[in-house]
Amino acid sequence: MTNLLLFADKDSAQTVDIPDLLRPLLAIVLARVSPTGSLLDFNRGFARLLGEEKAVAGNNMTDYFINPGLADFIDHEQHTPYGMVFEGILTLGDPQSQCQSLNGAIWRDAAGLLLVAEYDVEHMELLASSVLELNNQLADLQRALTRQNVELKRSYDKIHMLSLTDTLTEIGNRRAFNERLRTELERSARSAVAFGLIMADIDHFKNVNDSFGHDVGDIVLQTTVSCLSQCIRPYDFIARIGGEEFIVILPETDRSTTLNIAERLRVTIAGHVMPSIARPVTISLGVTLWQTGDTAQSIFHRADRAVYAAKDAGRNCTSEA
Repeated sequence: MTNLLLFADKDSAQTVDIPDLLRPLLAIVLARVSPTGSLLDFNRGFARLLGEEKAVAGNNMTDYFINPGLADFIDHEQHTPYGMVFEGILTLGDPQSQCQSLNGAIWRDAAGLLLVAEYDVEHMELLASSVLELNNQLADLQRALTRQNVELKRSYDKIHMLSLTDTLTEIGNRRAFNERLRTELERSARSAVAFGLIMADIDHFKNVNDSFGHDVGDIVLQTTVSCLSQCIRPYDFIARIGGEEFIVILPETDRSTTLNIAERLRVTIAGHVMPSIARPVTISLGVTLWQTGDTAQSIFHRADRAVYAAKDAGRNCTSEA
């Protein structure tokens, strides 16, 4: 504190004002307090220490001088000589929130008390180093959390995709179909442009399983999906909705195109020799188009009725509803 003694003469009653040069400093704490404990003047460092709402000229400072207490100097002011009345560690601040220990001194002069204190630079550097280390640790945690969130998102996306995929044929399942059908219904309701729906059922599939076993039946299903996928457009959607039942959604498609694609599907399957059974299988198809006011249930039931009609007509054919 030797360098701070320039602001007060411990053997003189001369009043010492806070120099303008030190008013904006934060590391130095300066304050003038009246003999009754009222704050007369202060610098920026004192305002930061006490808080802007408390460091107001005229406020009583008695509660904010924790150790030593300000009352020790005020109550006996008339018996205290001018000059330095305390030197050492000062604890200042709001006892209800946060206090700070500083290295400083208190002088008494004709105007009252002058507080001069400074933060411990080594302590501040240690705190700054600790804050930097904590910031680095926080940054590491944030990066780790970001990586975990990315991995979690990938896992969620994978699980969501698996929940929409038929494991045997690797196309959409009934849930995926329901989501896509809802999307197409909303799109057509907005644009009044129809979409086509084709339901396909493998004829006599139970006989395939009974005659050749379920492993061969699985191969027939996979081969059927491969043939169907080759016959539709890139933006069409195909899903397996039952054991041997498949459905195709044809966005923004008219009746003629829907019927043509259905016939292409039928002919392709009928002309393909299935592996392991060395003969073709056939499919029956039901076709319908979106109509104004359709719901997922109404359009699906029409396609389903059309498939039954194709079965009743002798199978290996297409029926429209």
